[in-house]
Amino acid sequence: GSPVAARGQVLVELRAGSIISQRKEVWIDLDSENIAHRYTHLPRPTNAYGPQGIEGQPLSRGIVGLRNLGNTCFMNSMLQCLSFTLPLTDYFLCGDYEGDLNRKNPLGTGGKLAEAYAGLIQAVWSDRFSVVPPNSFKQQLGRAFTQFSGYQQQDSHEFFSLLVDGLHEDLNRVRKKPYTGPVESNGRPDHEVAVESWDVFRQRNDSVVVDTMMGLLRSHLTCPKCNTEAVKFDPYSNWSVPIPKKTGHSINVVLYPLAGPGELPQLKRFVVNVPRGANSADAAKKFSEMTGISLNDLFLATVDSRKVVATTVHDPFSADRARPISDYAFKSLEDRDVIAWELGPRVEGLDESEYRAVEVRFTNQTMRSQSFRLSEVIAVPIAATGRELHALVWNRVRGLFKEGYSPPAGFLKRLGAEPSKNGSESPSDAQAQRVRAMDLDGKDNASAASDEDGDAGDPKDEDESTARDFSDDAGGDEEDEVAPYFLNSSAYSSREITCNDSRIFSSLVFIEMSKEGIDALRDEFVHGINNRRSYFETVEERDSMYSMGAISYDASAKMLMEKQGSNIKLSACIERFREQEQLGESDEWFCPNCKELVQAFKEMDLWTAPEILVVHLKRFYYERNQYIRSWVDREKINDLVDFPLEGLDLTEYIRGYTEGEPAPIYDLYAVSNHIGGMGGGHYTAYVKDINTSKWFLMDDSRTSEASEKEIVSPQAYVLFYRRRPGASSAADAGCSSALSPSPMVASSTSNGDVNNSNDGGND
Repeated sequence: GSPVAARGQVLVELRAGSIISQRKEVWIDLDSENIAHRYTHLPRPTNAYGPQGIEGQPLSRGIVGLRNLGNTCFMNSMLQCLSFTLPLTDYFLCGDYEGDLNRKNPLGTGGKLAEAYAGLIQAVWSDRFSVVPPNSFKQQLGRAFTQFSGYQQQDSHEFFSLLVDGLHEDLNRVRKKPYTGPVESNGRPDHEVAVESWDVFRQRNDSVVVDTMMGLLRSHLTCPKCNTEAVKFDPYSNWSVPIPKKTGHSINVVLYPLAGPGELPQLKRFVVNVPRGANSADAAKKFSEMTGISLNDLFLATVDSRKVVATTVHDPFSADRARPISDYAFKSLEDRDVIAWELGPRVEGLDESEYRAVEVRFTNQTMRSQSFRLSEVIAVPIAATGRELHALVWNRVRGLFKEGYSPPAGFLKRLGAEPSKNGSESPSDAQAQRVRAMDLDGKDNASAASDEDGDAGDPKDEDESTARDFSDDAGGDEEDEVAPYFLNSSAYSSREITCNDSRIFSSLVFIEMSKEGIDALRDEFVHGINNRRSYFETVEERDSMYSMGAISYDASAKMLMEKQGSNIKLSACIERFREQEQLGESDEWFCPNCKELVQAFKEMDLWTAPEILVVHLKRFYYERNQYIRSWVDREKINDLVDFPLEGLDLTEYIRGYTEGEPAPIYDLYAVSNHIGGMGGGHYTAYVKDINTSKWFLMDDSRTSEASEKEIVSPQAYVLFYRRRPGASSAADAGCSSALSPSPMVASSTSNGDVNNSNDGGND
């Protein structure tokens, strides 16, 4: 406010020595030769990018990982998307931002946030590092916005909104903002009101963010009492569109039924529809009614790409509370399957509390970390012995082997099974009697192995696994026979579950196939041994993953096949955004005619769209509980939204577009993904290198090339589009030499480069 400062002078404090009294203040003209450029006499300050960064050639220009500093994946994901927002990145790499820094804007950080962001961008694009830690940027971000000062997980969209607003205020070219009042429509044409609204906004806001990333939204309000209408135009830097919600949940369930001796189970797909607010018990009950199988005979769980149990949905032997369906990640048909295992009959005289569910995983010596087929789940008495567990497992898995295959006689003797006249094998009646005679009070009636079992209870060394035989059980005639498989209690060591009368307490066992067992498998299971794929595009590919042969479809699942290729379109989200809605009690509008607050009807549209269009898919849903008004129901919408990678045409959605103007057609260049649910999760990003047209997955410090098929997924959260060249933009006139020439970057050239502009990656 000083009159001399307004004439282009700066107040400088001169100090001599360390005594406070030996100092004076003088005003110096800004164009004086005594004013030197920054860092003329002092070295540039160093930051954390260089010393802690991993030096190395990135996969491609700008494809540099960002180190996770502790729950900062949300920040890293959005920074990667912004890094490939080339008009903005070009602006920082060329140094244009230095002339726009607004040190005195009370709404900004004095330029510190913009400088920290510039230093990070310069390090990422220096071609010196493969991984960069954003320490300095994180510190400045925490000072600017206290919610980011700690290391709690945050929302990437909220981070984007605050960061862009902070950069805008730090780079605002308006040094003294004039007072402006609201723009009233008063029945005037929309075009006239829109132009005035934008002009008023630009009087206080002028930055590279406004030039490239901001447009106008049109709001139309109607009073429900007097039908008075009002139109308002507001600037936006990102466009939040709702995802059409379903009235309930559709769960894809695969039934794994019991099969006859030596037969394969015939898997069948169902779709279980339950209402909103349903829990896992409701879903299990509905499935039981659809199949006619008792709830006590069903075990339901999700499976992951390793073909093993991931999350239990219904366990008849567990007293755990039912969980809301919204807690699971299978609320739509595109998500992981739920497998329903039919557990089968129980031993007479035992109730459900005396059983436990045991998962049986299938491994071999060369692939122990991943099963080669879908796990089995069997009901096992709590007091079962190793011999009884072996017998139960054999009954469930013998259908895996080729027709006519007969296991070694010593193997059957250990199980207490005897070959029948028709060639099949089953545990003897004495085996069932032993189960009934087990001590159920927690004591072991046979804690030591019998004499005929010798020391079979001792774990075997891993390198002896293929040499294990039955000489102790069957005599010398079978000493060269090898079992088709062995039961272990661990996937990574040969902790064999011996076939004796010792109690077994494990709820997870591993079948380790021997070479002889693999050779005896049916052909449909052999391919699964080498199938390690983790991404499946279609339902048929998921079926193949289970290595269970053909899977049939219930009438309820016919829509599953039709659903492929008919997901929610981005256009449906846009139409949902444009629908009329009534304002809530907390958002009432003051009607100028009624002179009171009313719950007006509101319609929204895009009026103009910027060069960089950021589309936020509103996956996180909040709604007041219909029964307890003080509670808020929270849910993440996991439905897949199908959005175009190229050629997003918004001509029919932009109200301010007129014929003759360049068409508002956009191409995707980055996506911020959220993996997980409401309680937490992980953020990643996909970015496109426009010079090579390749997509890359940016997962914190890990970077890898990605397929175009992976980009459109249920995890997509924030989409970054750039308008195709043709329409003029204030950002197009900037320097572009800092990035490789491409159709999406202005074609002007210069002698500058990234290394020269950032002095080796430092601020």
